[in-house]
Amino acid sequence: MRIIHTTITILLVFLPLQQSHGQDFTDAVQEARASIDRFIEMWNSGDDAAVRKELSFPHISHGPNGFVIIQEPEDWFVGYDNLRQQGWGSSSFNNVIARQASHDKVNFTVEFSRMRPNGEVYMSGLVYYVWSKQDGEWGMQYRGGDPLFGRHNSAEVDTAIQEATETIEEFFTAFNNADNTALSRVVHLPQIMLNQNFFIHAEDESSPLANVNFNSIREQENWLRSERIDLQVTYATPTRVFFEFAFERYDQNNEKYRTVPALWVLSKRDDRWGVDFRSLMEPSFQR
Repeated sequence: MRIIHTTITILLVFLPLQQSHGQDFTDAVQEARASIDRFIEMWNSGDDAAVRKELSFPHISHGPNGFVIIQEPEDWFVGYDNLRQQGWGSSSFNNVIARQASHDKVNFTVEFSRMRPNGEVYMSGLVYYVWSKQDGEWGMQYRGGDPLFGRHNSAEVDTAIQEATETIEEFFTAFNNADNTALSRVVHLPQIMLNQNFFIHAEDESSPLANVNFNSIREQENWLRSERIDLQVTYATPTRVFFEFAFERYDQNNEKYRTVPALWVLSKRDDRWGVDFRSLMEPSFQR
């Protein structure tokens, strides 16, 4: 496979939002950011119903043991009794950075703290959020956190970045070879994709995420190949790596016809790296 623009940037200090391909999503970022402020205020109120107003559904929590998916608002709750048993009094968002944006989705990294009733911080960490717009309202739809932010073994993190990056390269090689068998070795099941606002939950090999219909892509788009560009590691632990990049699609005339910014999360499960979660932003078209 021919790779173009293969430079990998490792970001240990988070950078502010970069506009995608000249598009201005300032309003979307401001609206989503306001929802974040309301979310943490409602969280500290202890009112589940109030918190739900700042969520989008299906709601996805991405933990070390996989996904928890809540389909309906009435099924979602914080679990305040458990928090209070831990000594919780309130939480704060200390550093909120918008990373990728489109008209109906914004990705954020957020450093958070949990405090006891006397204000003492007893836990801090980092969480990656996807905020989406549904029916005109913004809400948090995805969260993948790390309560050990900044406290991992650096050598283990470096190894994770290297192995996860190699897995992405293997993914695109397999994809361009239209090889679903090879793809199955670099993705995990279950797996989730938010394609703009379209929710896809791949639970087994029958899903289109696990069994790609390459003939359909060729027929509908005259597709030849896909390439990834501008790969950035935005956060990493020994068992999970967050990537931001864009992928480009080329037609049979070898002309680029689509560019899609994306967030991918790769995890190490059973000693194997694979794609867990993908959030695709609004594409730009070259034709």
